[in-house]
Amino acid sequence: MKKIILLLLIMLSVLFSNTPNTCDVLAANPKDKSNPTGVIGVNLEKIDVVKANKACTQAVKDFPNESRYSYQLGRVYNKMKEYKKAFEWYKRSAEQNNTHAQYNIAGMRYDGIGIKQDKKKAIEQLKELAKKGFSPAQGFLGYLYLSGDGGLKQDYKKAVDWYKKSAEQNNTQAQYDLGEMYYEGKGTEKDYKEAFRWYKKAAEQDLASAQYRLGYMYYYGEGIKKDYKEAFKWYKKAAEQDYTRAQAKLGDMYYFGEGIKKNYKEAFKWYIVAASDPYAQFSVGYMFYKGKGVPKNYIKAYAWFNLALANGRDDIRTLLNDLESKMTSNQINMAQNYDPFKEMMKDYKKSNGSKKKSTSTYMGTGFFVNKTALLTNYHVVKECKSIEVIRKNYKSEAKIIARDSKNDLAILKAQKENTRFLDFRAANSIRIGEEIIIIGYPLGNLLGSSIKLTVGNISALTGLVDDTTMMQMTAPVQPGNSGGALLDRSGNIVGIVVSRLEETPSGRVAQNVNLAIKSNMAQMFLDINNINYEVAVSKDKKEVADIADEVKDGIVKVICYQ
Repeated sequence: MKKIILLLLIMLSVLFSNTPNTCDVLAANPKDKSNPTGVIGVNLEKIDVVKANKACTQAVKDFPNESRYSYQLGRVYNKMKEYKKAFEWYKRSAEQNNTHAQYNIAGMRYDGIGIKQDKKKAIEQLKELAKKGFSPAQGFLGYLYLSGDGGLKQDYKKAVDWYKKSAEQNNTQAQYDLGEMYYEGKGTEKDYKEAFRWYKKAAEQDLASAQYRLGYMYYYGEGIKKDYKEAFKWYKKAAEQDYTRAQAKLGDMYYFGEGIKKNYKEAFKWYIVAASDPYAQFSVGYMFYKGKGVPKNYIKAYAWFNLALANGRDDIRTLLNDLESKMTSNQINMAQNYDPFKEMMKDYKKSNGSKKKSTSTYMGTGFFVNKTALLTNYHVVKECKSIEVIRKNYKSEAKIIARDSKNDLAILKAQKENTRFLDFRAANSIRIGEEIIIIGYPLGNLLGSSIKLTVGNISALTGLVDDTTMMQMTAPVQPGNSGGALLDRSGNIVGIVVSRLEETPSGRVAQNVNLAIKSNMAQMFLDINNINYEVAVSKDKKEVADIADEVKDGIVKVICYQ
C-alpha cells in the first residue's frame, strides 16, 4: 500500500511539475523553449525579486527534481546580485541537465562572477553545449573566436561558422553578429545583401542595434535601394529603445527633413536625448550657435562644442575657433565653467514637458586598490549622506574610512567585494612627455552609463605654484573624472585625477591644463591607514584598448547622495 501511495505521489509530482507555476510566471526565461505551454517568461532585469523569491523557493521545495525551478531561483538571485547563491542554484539545476543553467554556469565561470574565474574550463563547457546544438553557447563561441579572448586563437571563419549555427536557430544576437561579419567581410566575403538579410531578421525581433543597422543601410543604400522613409522608420524603432546612435541620426533626419518633415525643435529633442554621443554634442552646440530650434547662445554653443572636442571630435576645432573669435574672454570663461549636464536636463524637461525633479547627487570616479578598498578625491565625497559605487554588473554601498582634505584624497570601503583592482607603478619615475591614459565617468550620466577613456601626455611634474605633490597633463578632463586613475602605457597607476584648471591666478583662461595627484602621495595615504595594495613594474607598452579591457572592472562611478 505504501509503495502504491509513493508511486501516485511521484506521478502527481511529474504531472504538476509540467503545469505552469507562479515561479514560472515570475521568473522563467522567455528564451527557454522547455517552459510549459502558456508561460511567456520575464527578462532578468524585470523580475520582481520579492514575489519571485518566495514563489520559486516554494516551487523548489514542492518539486525538488524539477530542474527549471532551481534555474529560475538562480535567476532571481542573479537579479538580486547575490551571485554566489545564484551560482549554487544554477549548479543544482545544471546537475539535473538543465542546459540554460549549464550555460549560465559557464558564463559566470568565464567572468569570475560567483565563482573563481576559469576561462579555460568555461570554454570547454561552452564547446560541449555548442556541439549539442545549444544556440546561446554557439553564439558565445562565435564571439570568442572573433575576439580571440579566453585563450582561443582569433579565427574569423570559425566565428562565422558558430554565428551561423546559432543564427539559424533564431538567436537574435547571433543574427546581428553574423550580419556584422558579412558587412565587414570578416571570415567571409563582404556581402551587403547578406548582411541586410541577417540584420533584418534580428531587427524584426526588436534588437535595437540591428534596427539601427537597417536604418543605416536604407539611408545610404547599402544592400538595398536608398529609402529615407524606411531609414526613418528603423532609426525611430531603435531610438525608442534608447539606442544613442539612432537617436542622433533621428535628430539629423528631422534637422534636414529627410524621410520626415523638417522640424528643428524635434531635431533638438533627439540630439539632447542622444547627448552621450560626441556627434550629438556637436549638433546641440551647432543649434545653439546658429539659433535653430533654440535661441542663439554662444556660451552654450561653446560648452557643447568643447565637450564634443574632449570626446574625440577633433574635426570641429576650426568651428570652435571661429566661435571663440566672436566671444569675449569673459564669455569664454563662463562657457568653460558651464555644466552642460545640468542644462541638458533643463532643456530635456522643456522639450518633453517633464516636471520631474532630479535627485541631488554629485558624481565622480574611483578605483579599487584591493577587493574592497577604493580611492577617490575627498571633494567628491565630503558632503555625502550616502555613497554608491557602480560599474557594469557591480553595485555596492560604500563608506568613507579615511580622508585627507589637504591632498584631496579619500579611501572608501565597499560593502561588496569587487573582482578587479588596479596596481600602482613600481619604482621608475614618471617623465615629462610620457603618454598617459584617463579612464572614468565624466559628466555623470551625460556621456552615458559606460566608462570613458581619454589619452594625453604629462606636461609638467609640478602643479600650480610648483606644487610637488601634483603634476599636469594634457588629457581632456571633465567634471566626473575627479578621483579617477591616471595610468601609464602598461596600465599601472601613476596619479589620481583631481581637477581641470579653468582660469589661471592672473585671471586668464587656461586651455588644456589638467591636474593630477602623484601616485606616491596616494600610496603614503594608503600606508598610513594600513590599506593593502599591489605594485607592478611597468615594462611592456600595451595597446590603449587592451589596457581599457584589463582595468575597466576596477574603476567605478562614485555617486554621492547629498
